[in-house]
Amino acid sequence: WWTGGAVPGDSSGTTVIVGHVNYSGVTGTLAALATLRLGDRVAIAEPHKTLRYAIVAVHTYPKTIGIPSAVFARTGPARLVLITCGGPFDSATGNYEDNIVAYARPA
Repeated sequence: WWTGGAVPGDSSGTTVIVGHVNYSGVTGTLAALATLRLGDRVAIAEPHKTLRYAIVAVHTYPKTIGIPSAVFARTGPARLVLITCGGPFDSATGNYEDNIVAYARPA
């Protein structure tokens, strides 16, 4: 996760976790991110507890524009933001053209 933000389970701020959609032909940890819908549940398993969140929004941002800076808020209500690649794949560069960003609140 993004070490500049909140730690999973903090009472305020944004916890940002970034993961692959796929890598070298292997399905990545966040491969299903683009299929999430409002109200879907996400769980983060920690050694002694499981943190649960509910999806409140999923957005696609072109990499040419970037991810809004508000995603990386260090203050405000507790939330989880998950980020992965998505959209069309550019075989010339070996990259996806978009970022998929899912926003969630503690459930």
